[in-house]
Amino acid sequence: MKYEGIDDCLMHRGAAAKGQQLGRQLTCCGTECTECGFYENVCAGCNESCGRVFHAPEGKACPIYDCAVNRKKRTSCAQCKNLPCEIWKTTRDPALSEQEFAESIRKRIENLQEVLKIEKCAR
Repeated sequence: MKYEGIDDCLMHRGAAAKGQQLGRQLTCCGTECTECGFYENVCAGCNESCGRVFHAPEGKACPIYDCAVNRKKRTSCAQCKNLPCEIWKTTRDPALSEQEFAESIRKRIENLQEVLKIEKCAR
């Protein structure tokens, strides 16, 4: 199935309207695309490309996106009890040091916790 963009991807997966709005701001792993130097240069963004980002295997979704969105039918990893899981720990930018990668994980989890707070308020 071909998706035209985030609305199509998330609508196909039955995401609530509030989740769709949040999804436009963060990737499913909590990354803020607008803060990435690759965004809009070599990458359209995780949500916009249904996980088929520049660092994923050709034609396939990022392993994190594949797990959260494609397999578990969630809009993000926010509600996963295994966060950060082994997929998170092995899906990384090789240019980051161990310390930078650990900070990246911390920041993404923090972003996802904010998503959970907003989703709870919206109920």
